[in-house]
Parts: sequence; structure tokens; C-alpha cells
Amino acid sequence: MCSSDLPQVCLSPSSLSFTNQPVGIPSPALSITISNCGRATLNISGIGVIGANSGDFSYSAPACSTIAAGSSCLVSVRFTPTLGGNRSAALAITNDATGSPSVITLTGKACGDFTFTPSSLPNATQYRSFSQQLAASGGATPFTYSVTGGALPSGLALSSSGLLSGTPTQIGSYTFTVAAVDLNGCSSSQVYSLTVGCGTINIVTTSFSAGTVGVAYSQQMAVTGGTAPLQYFVTDGSLPAGLALSASGLLSGTPLAVGQSTFTVAVIDAQGCIASRQYTMTIQCSGLTILPAALPDAKTGVAYSQQLSFPTGKAPFTLTRIAGAFPAGISVDSNGILGGTPTQKGIFNFTLNVVDANGCAGQRSYTLKVTCPPVVITPASLPEIGRAHV
Repeated sequence: MCSSDLPQVCLSPSSLSFTNQPVGIPSPALSITISNCGRATLNISGIGVIGANSGDFSYSAPACSTIAAGSSCLVSVRFTPTLGGNRSAALAITNDATGSPSVITLTGKACGDFTFTPSSLPNATQYRSFSQQLAASGGATPFTYSVTGGALPSGLALSSSGLLSGTPTQIGSYTFTVAAVDLNGCSSSQVYSLTVGCGTINIVTTSFSAGTVGVAYSQQMAVTGGTAPLQYFVTDGSLPAGLALSASGLLSGTPLAVGQSTFTVAVIDAQGCIASRQYTMTIQCSGLTILPAALPDAKTGVAYSQQLSFPTGKAPFTLTRIAGAFPAGISVDSNGILGGTPTQKGIFNFTLNVVDANGCAGQRSYTLKVTCPPVVITPASLPEIGRAHV
């Protein structure tokens, strides 16, 4: 109850508390209302900050020297911490009322700027495990960490203890903000940039098997790593004639010519990551076959003709005898016809060699038997000789 004859100081609020104020930065002002609850004029002779951290608090009271009964004035207080942590002081109001000085408790929680370690992040690699511990200092431990701006690369996460880890799945450059909150509720943040580069695309196919002219060929390339779908293409050199490489990595076709071809195959994935490998591929001759496998017999003095064929080669063909001897009167021409009129009988062994337009060769050994034609005796029968009559 207010005295009927004296001034009385009534304070509202009775204390002020400032929270999470950065060191060296003045806080917004908080107000205290000094009311004269008595019936006599209240005279204030002085206002000052006292206590352990008095230098961290300041006030302004432009109209608080005299307060009529039933009136009030405002005192504005600001907190400008000089050091981090909890700070305290008091606002003492010296006056002519009973119980002077009137004291208001002042407390403040000061937050200094945290230092983050590391200050920047190493690059990450797509599909490769990544782990980096973030640590803040300059506040009261423990700290709690979170992402407050931007976005982490897909596949990474930040734990509350500051561990940035995971396996990134998308290449690119990412910018995000990490905030740390200390035990006192003070917070600070750091902006990080993280680049996720291409992972290793490994072309497992180290070589292509040899192909054969005129024979269908097919080999699928194999790759590990990369983001599907993958696309294959030839970047240098040329494939063997008759072969083609599909976008899915299938090398197929029918080789047309003998020889070696050197070419480079590149693989690009859905993220634009690329790998390449150089190959040298050999196309070899198919074994040429000479048909028929055996020759029919010939007869002396009788015209002989046998067409030879080469079903697995490419025309034109060159046919020569490389061993043995033909029967007299027999030869082979450029069209592959073994013919003539043999003039001697016997068994004749010889080997033929054929070379096609690709330079592929084949051989076959033959045995040609020349026999005499059948001897015809005429007349086929004799006339009957008559008997003498007795």
C-alpha cells in the first residue's frame, strides 16, 4: 500500500533480461517504468549501473528527475556485451522515497562470433563416400548443427553433432549455410560451398576378340560406375568395315575386309561424366574351302570337266597348283574349271591353293584317277558255222 504522505517507487518490470546479443553490438532498448505510487512528489537524485559487468549496460532517462504523485517516467536500457557468456549488473535509482536506492536486476547473455573448422570443404566425388566433421568454437559446448539455407548435395546429410557425410549422387556445385547453436542458445553460421565431381567410370572391356571376314560378329561392351543411361560412341579412328557400335555399347556386324583397325570408344553417363579407351581390333581371314571334297574319276581320251567352288571367300579368286602334278592333258583355268582330255592313265595327287579378293587363302589336296575307257570288241557275236551232211 502507498503511504498517504510520502512518495513511493514502483518499478515495472523489476528486472530486465537480454538474450543472445552479439559481442560489441548494442541490443534493442528495453524499458523500465518508474511510477510514483505515493502522494508526494518523488525526487530522483541519480540513476546508475552497478555490479560486476556494469560496463555492458547503458541507460537513458531524460525525464526522470522529478515524478509527481501518480505519474511515471521511462528508463531505456541497452545491453552491449564486451565479452561472450552470461553478464550481469543492476540499475540503481537513488531517490527520496523509503528504501532508496531502488534496484533493478540486469542480466544478459552475450554471444560471440563462432569460428568454424574447416573454413572450407574439400571436393567430393560422385558415388564415393564422403565424410567431414564440422566444428564450431567460441561458444559454450556442446554445439548443435543444422542447415539453415541452401541445399546439401543429394546423398549427403548433416548430423546434429556436425558430421557431414554420405555418398553424393549428383555432380555439381552446391552452396549452403550451416548454423551452430551453443549451450547458451547463442548461434552463428557459416556459408559453405561443396563441389561434387565425376566419379570413376571404368570401362571393363579391355579388348575386342578378333573378327573373321564374312562371319557375323557381336560383342557387348561392359562398364562399371556412372549414372545410367550410358551412351557409347567412337571418338577417334574407325571401326573395321562392316561393323558398327550402338549407343548401348554393342559392337556388331559382318566384317568385310582383313586387317587391323585402331579406334577409341568413349562412354558418357547421365551426369555428363565421361571415360574412354583405345582399342586395336584384328579382322582375320576365314578359312577358304575348295569344293568338291573329292574328284570323280577321268578316262583317257575322254573330255573331263569339274567346276571347283569357293563358298566362304570373296571373288575374284586366284587358283593355282602348289604341289603334285596334273595328268597329262588336264589343267585348271581362271574360272576354277579343272578340265581337259587326259592322255595317260594312272593315279595323280596334287594340291590346289585358292586366294580371294581379301587375300585369304585355302588349300585342298586331291587324288584324280585316270582309267582306260572300256574296250569294245566288235562284233558282239560270231555267225554260226554250219555242220556237214552225212
